[in-house]
Amino acid sequence: MIVSGSGIVALAGAAVVAQLLTARSAPWIGAGVGSIALAAGMVLIVFAAARDSSAAYLTGSILAGAGFGAAFLGGLRALTAAIPHQHRAAVMSAFYVAAYTSLSLPAVLAGLVVTHVALPTTFEIFGSVVAAIALIVAFEACAAAPPDRLLPSR
Repeated sequence: MIVSGSGIVALAGAAVVAQLLTARSAPWIGAGVGSIALAAGMVLIVFAAARDSSAAYLTGSILAGAGFGAAFLGGLRALTAAIPHQHRAAVMSAFYVAAYTSLSLPAVLAGLVVTHVALPTTFEIFGSVVAAIALIVAFEACAAAPPDRLLPSR
């Protein structure tokens, strides 16, 4: 129980630190690199659950938290830069509804799935889906980057 709580604290703390460290970077960098870290952290957490490794769980929690923090802030900054001022309140409201839905809906779905398959299988499925979505977001963030920022200058 203590390890589970420590993982949650580590995840949240790492998210805060990552947001402080990436606040001045380009939004696509925060979203892209953060999403890769989130995917890697989720894979590590799933691995930790399968192997019953507290160290891997805490490490994965820190990596996933840092990735989530950077990706969330990068996405939010990219969105706010693109919203016309007269639509900012409506778009930000919709953004937060989508954000909270993306956090709560998987938990509800996992609760339904776990009644049909074992808990470890459910955890592996949902962890893999989160990691895959994070990698798609990372790819899209890099695709949104200015072309001159992706290639090394001569």
